[in-house]
Parts: sequence; structure tokens; C-alpha cells
Amino acid sequence: MSEDSMLHSHHDPGLVVLAIAVAIMASFVALDLAGRIRETRGGSRVGWWLAGAVAMGGGIWSMHFIAMLAFQLGTGVTYDVATTVLSLVIAIVMSGLGLFVVYQRASWPAILGGGILAGTGIAAMHYTGMAAMRMASQLSYDPFLFGLSVVIAIAAATAALWLTLRPQRLWQQLGSAIVMGAAISGMHFTGMAAARFDVLAPVGPTTANGLSYAYLAAAIGVTTALLLALALIATFMDRRFARAQREARIVEASEARYRRIFDTAAVCIWDEDFSQVVAALDALRARGVRDFGRYFSEHPEFVAEAAGLVRVRDVNHATLALFEARDKAELLGSLDRVFLPETLAVFRDELLALAEGASSFKATAPAQTLGGRRIDILLSMVFPSEDPRLKSVLVTMLDVTERKRAEDALRASQAQKSAVIELALDGVVVIDEQGCILEFNPAAERIFGIRRADALGREMAKLILPARFRDRHRAGMKRYLASGQHEILGRRLEMTGLRADGSEFPVELAINATDVNGKPIFTGFLRDVSAERQAEAQLRQAQKMDSVGQLTGGVAHDFNNLLTIVIGGLDLALGRVQGDVQSALEPALRAAERGAALVQRLLAFSRRQTLVPEEVDFNRLAAEMEDLLRRTLGEDIEIETKLSPQLWSALADKGQVENALLNLTVNARDAMPAGGKLTIETGNVQLDEDYAAHNSEISPGDYVMLAVTDTGKGMPPEVADRAFEPFFTTKEVGKGTGLGLSMIYGFAKQSGGHVKIYSEVDHGTTVRLYLPRQSAAAAAATATPAMPMHHDHPRGGEMILVVEDDVDVRGFVVGHLRELGYRVAEAKDGPSALSTLNGSTPIDLLLTDVVMPGGMTGRQLSDEAMRRRPDLKTLFISGYTEDSIVHQGKLDPGVNFLSKPFRRRDLALKVREALDA
Repeated sequence: MSEDSMLHSHHDPGLVVLAIAVAIMASFVALDLAGRIRETRGGSRVGWWLAGAVAMGGGIWSMHFIAMLAFQLGTGVTYDVATTVLSLVIAIVMSGLGLFVVYQRASWPAILGGGILAGTGIAAMHYTGMAAMRMASQLSYDPFLFGLSVVIAIAAATAALWLTLRPQRLWQQLGSAIVMGAAISGMHFTGMAAARFDVLAPVGPTTANGLSYAYLAAAIGVTTALLLALALIATFMDRRFARAQREARIVEASEARYRRIFDTAAVCIWDEDFSQVVAALDALRARGVRDFGRYFSEHPEFVAEAAGLVRVRDVNHATLALFEARDKAELLGSLDRVFLPETLAVFRDELLALAEGASSFKATAPAQTLGGRRIDILLSMVFPSEDPRLKSVLVTMLDVTERKRAEDALRASQAQKSAVIELALDGVVVIDEQGCILEFNPAAERIFGIRRADALGREMAKLILPARFRDRHRAGMKRYLASGQHEILGRRLEMTGLRADGSEFPVELAINATDVNGKPIFTGFLRDVSAERQAEAQLRQAQKMDSVGQLTGGVAHDFNNLLTIVIGGLDLALGRVQGDVQSALEPALRAAERGAALVQRLLAFSRRQTLVPEEVDFNRLAAEMEDLLRRTLGEDIEIETKLSPQLWSALADKGQVENALLNLTVNARDAMPAGGKLTIETGNVQLDEDYAAHNSEISPGDYVMLAVTDTGKGMPPEVADRAFEPFFTTKEVGKGTGLGLSMIYGFAKQSGGHVKIYSEVDHGTTVRLYLPRQSAAAAAATATPAMPMHHDHPRGGEMILVVEDDVDVRGFVVGHLRELGYRVAEAKDGPSALSTLNGSTPIDLLLTDVVMPGGMTGRQLSDEAMRRRPDLKTLFISGYTEDSIVHQGKLDPGVNFLSKPFRRRDLALKVREALDA
């Protein structure tokens, strides 16, 4: 066409500026709304996407048609409604597609793709809007400018989408909107510059059906108002969105921190849902249950069911490590292996705490790892008040296996220590650095006679040490605390203790020091050694007396042989002389007999006298001797008897008991030179293990007691301790041999009994003699048949073999027997006697000494003789029997015995008695 056929156009400057402003405003709103898309999820994201599409597409459309209003073509122009609406739809849809592509995958290919879609849509909207024009002209486009406008549209759209992906501040957003609005305006005006309008009819006013400028302006106004409304809504929503975003970020950060703590905590954490348990408890309350403890005890099945209602929502990594699980699924699927049947008892307490409205619960429970290792866990949980249904309860679990094992070991150690202290036979006394008592065990209570409650907290020195040792103890404590120097720690030593009754006693002691919290604690182990010291003293006394007994026994043997000859010779001489000679010999014979009595006392002390035990009634014996005792003691001594009415019989040598009673009463008389009272007492006594433990030479059992008490001057302890020693006496020279009490002592021990002396100065003395009770079996065994009585110096004609190693004694015996009419053969020892017995000479009686040289005792000779001649009778003679015919101080049953020295009459009676038995 010619240049004259083209319509010439121009733009209204004011509307152009308005169009550019609308483009900038639309860009700002679109960028702001589209920027929300990346910060939201779900439905909110869709809303912001639609809003961004409308803002971007509608803004570009409004800018386009405002610019079209600014375009003055010089001819009437209307716009097709359908095509105009289509252009708006294209703008919105293509902008939305561009945003969708970009926000599905925020990458450069996506941004470029979205930019092409949105840019193409902008260009399509522009040229569709141009196509909506109805006018008397033909529209065409310059190809180059057309292409340039499309490129500008795509570049502007790509830039816009890229900007929406970047977090921007307000000034950055405004700058981006200006650039983008200018680019869109540039695209529009480039497209307008590409348009060519050729006239189809004469120039003049024309009309055409379509949207007039007025209606177009109204549409543009509505669209612009919509954009402004979207902007206001965006601003309002932005504030709420920013606040929600901040809150969301806080919640998200809190959740992230919680998750980080939950997952990385060293303590096991379980997130558990108790809502079903709460519902079950509510159901019980509705049924009227109030005493949950009782209900749980009576219905253990409810506790088991409630345990199954707990749902584990989550566990952390520490839990998996503790229970040796690979993952959460493995652990949660094996809870029946993790929690043992014993754990149910702990859950019962947990359930009770929950039912009673407790805010928290803590307990130790047994459990098991998936590897089968038994562990102990400390459970701790808080029931949040803001979650009444307890849908999320955090339970922490701490592995306390080692701690519990250590605690159990400590408790066991403490229990063992307490048991050792409580059951220790030795006293245990613990004191602090001030010397105050911290521990006082039962043995210490027994030793000192002080109750533990009365001892704790008191100063040890004042309580159990005699006053004279206290200052030394305190000085030692002070020195140790100041310098660490000590003299007694770690050593065994002996000290003097003080009982509650004020008595003192020997104590064996060992002390150690232990540091406790920087302060020393002293532990003393004490043992009452009174019994040991007493036993040692008794042993020393027994050993001393045994040594003296060995000496006296040996002397007695030889001395008895000499006295046998002396007494026998004097007895024989007295029978053959008269007058002054007889008067001179009689004192000599009495002196010899006194010597024999003295030797007999020595034998009694050495426990080597021959006893003939029999049943003895102490009450009868005391009654029989009362007259004798009254004559012996004199009129200034009052005698009182306290005889037990149900007294047992004793098994003892009656003659020795009589001698003992006589000796004791004589000693009592001598202790009361100015007169006094003597009491003879009998009684049944059971000596127990404790008494025997303190008196080593006595055995527990039943004994008959004979006691003599005087009101004399008494004895000090050092005299009483030596009272039973032979030849010890406090009497004047010539008034006592010192053998009376020693004889009683030896007789009691030889008889299996016991003698005890109690004396206090100025208060008198008591001597108690304990002899064994006679049993029925012993009474039958000791019963002896009555022997026939003979006249003085009975005679006979039987054959007697006399065996005696002492030539003089043998001659004395042989001479006396022949004078009595007996036939006699003699031998010096056992082998010689056996030679005689091997012969054909009839022997009626073997009369033999017990102790002989040659390797054969009298008992051995008798046994061998009886084997060769079963009907042979034996009579033993001896002054020292040892144990050949006497056992435990008693003559063997059926044994005939004559003790040296003896007189002619004693020999005649015993020989006749043996032959006639």
C-alpha cells in the first residue's frame, strides 16, 4: 500500500505513564505473591500460585489495554469482547503455567522453560488483544519488530520467574518490579511499533459493533482494582503470613532442636502414648473403683492388660544402642523380649502413680537386651498437665546396671560387715578422732556389761578404761592427730578394761586407723582374756603341783618300803618284849605310823593314793561326824548344818571324804581363834559348759557338793592362790604340815571332782568340794560283797609265793607269814617268780609288789601267772601303784590290795581275806 493509505497514530503521554505504572505495580504484586509460593506447602501454596498467576497475567493485560487507550489511531476503534476476554485468560493461564513449571523444580532449565511459557503467553495476550480491535483499517506487522517483541516478552517473563525464586527485601522487590514493568512496557510498545494500519474506507466517523473505549476503560479499571485488592490482601496476608512464618520457623526450629536432642541424647528416650491407659483408668473410676492399689493387687490381669495398651510412638538412637537393636522396627517388634515378667511389678507402681494423679514417676526396673543381656534401667517420666489424655509422654531410661551392681555389692559388703560386727566373738569398738564411740557391737556389750545405746556418742576413755590409763590414752590420740606417730596401731597388746560394775579385767586389743573423708576413724578389736589368764594360771599351778606330785610319789615309794620294815620290826619287837622296853618302843611305832600317814598325804596330793570308791551320802556322813567335830572344834565354835533334803549320793572313797571334812573343819577352827560360826552345807550342783571352760580340770555334769564356811579372818588373794600348794601354810612352825588342803585337792582331782576356795579378809572363807554323782550303774559296779570276819592275826597253812625286789621288805613279809603258819616261797622279781610257777610246787597265793625292776610289773606277773595257773589268787602290796591296778584313782574291781607300810595284823587279815575270797 501507499504511504497515504496508512493511518498515522500517536500515544497519549499521560496514559502511557499510567500504563508503565500499572506494569510496575502489577510486577510488584506478582513478584510478591509468587514469592510466597516457595515458602508454603499444601493448599496455601496452591492459593499463592493462583494469586500470583492472576496478578502477573492480569497486570500485564491491564497494562496492555491502558496502553491501547493511550494509542490514538485517528479512527473509531472498538474491541471484540470474546477476543478481549480470551487475551486476559491467555495472560493468566500462561503466567500460571510458567510459575507451576518453575516451582515444581527450581532449576535453570525449569526457569527457562517457565520463562518461555510465560513470555509466549504475554506475547500471545498482546497480539490477541491487538486482534480484538474493530476498525476501518487492515492490521499487519513488521516481522523484525514482531520477533523482537516476543523475545522481549520471554526475557521479561524469565527474569520475573527467576526473581520470584530469590528471597528479596522490600527495596529489592521494588527495584525488580520497576525493571520488570519497564521490560513488559518495552515489549508492548515494541509490539505496537511493529503494527501497520492500512485504511479500507474513506476517513470519517465510523461505528462498529464491539467494546468501546468507555467499556474498555471500565474493564481496565476493574482489573486494576482487582490488582489493587490483591495487593492489599497480599499486604494484609503478608503480615499474617510473616507472623505465621515466624511462628512456623520457631516451631520448626523447636521441633528441629527437639528432634536433634531426641535423636542425639545419650539417655534413652521413648515417646509413648498412654491415652488408652487413661481411658481404661477412667472406666474403672466410672465403675466406682477408688482404692486402685488394692484393685491392682486383686486383679493383676488388669495391670497386664494396661501394660499392653501403652503404644510406643518413637525411640531415639541411644535406645537402639542400649537394647542392641538394628532399627526401631526390630525393637518395637520385640518389646515382649525387652521387658521381663519382673518389669510388670514396676509398671504396677507406675500405673498406680498415674491413677492417683501423680505428675511424675521414677523407678528402677529389670530389662533385657535383644542380645539376651540382663540390665537394670532407671525409668523417669513426667505426665504433662497440658496433655490430659497423655498422648505423648516422654520416658527417659538410664542404664544403671553397673551402678546397681555396685550398690548391691556395697549393700552386701555393708550387710556382711554388719553381720561380722554383730556376730563377732570379739568386741568391736569404733571411735572418732574425738575419742567418742561410733560402734559398739553385742560382744562388746557382753564384755563390758554396757548397752550399745548407752555407749554410742560417749567418750571411750571414760567408759571402758580405768581412770589411771585415761590421760595416757588421750595424750596418745593427740600425738597421733598432730604428727601421725603412734605406739599401738597394728599391734596386739594387752590392756586393762573397766566393766560397768567397776571391776577391772585383762583385755587383748588390736587397733587400726582408717581415713574417712579426711578424718581418722579408729577400730578396736577386744577380747576378754580373763578366762585364758585364769586357765594359764591354773595350768601353771597344775604343772607345778604335778611336778611336786611326781617328786613326792617317787619319794613315797621308797619311803614306804623303809617304813614297812620299820613298822614291821617294831610291831614284831613289841610282841616279844615287856616292861620298859615295850614302853620305849611304842612311841617309836607311833612316830613311824605318823610318818606313814604323812607319806599317805603326799600320795593323796600327787593323786597316787589307792582309792576305794563307794556310794557316799554326805548328809549321813556329816551327821555321823557331828559329835566328833564338836569335840574337835570346842565350845566357842558354833556349828550349823545346811543339808539338802533331796541330796544325790556321791561316788567317792568314804574315808578320804571324812578326812577332808575333818581337815577343813580344823582349818576353820584355826582361822577363828576367838570363836565363830562354822557352817557345813551339802547340795546338788550341775556344773555347765561355761563353768568348765573357766575351770579346765572339771567336766560338765552332775556333782554333789560338800562345803565348809567359817567366819574367820579370811585370806588375801595371794594367800588363797597358794592354799592348795603342798607344805604351804600360814600357821606357826610346828602347828601345821601344809598338806591338809593339798591332800583334799589331790583327792578331789583323783576322784574326778573339783575343789574351790573363796575367801575375803575379815569376812571368812568357804571351801567347796565337788565330787561326782553316783549313778545307778556305778552303784552296782562298786558294790562289794561282805567279807567274812576273822579273829586278830588269823593264821593258815597254805603255800604263798612272795615276790618283792627289796630284800629287807621281802624278809619282813616272809618272816611274818611263816610265824603265822604259812609255807612260803620267795622271788626277787617277775621272771624269777615265773620260774617258780613253772615248777610242780603247788602255790595257793601270789603275794607280789606292784612296782618292780626287770621289765615286769606286779600286774603283768599276775596276768601271766593266772594264764598258767587259772585258780591262783593274788594279793598286791605297794606304796606307789602307778596305773597298773588303779585306774582313774580307783582300785580295779576284784583286786586284793594291801598298801605299804602295814603292820603284822594288817598283813594277816589281808592274806586270809585273799585266800578265802
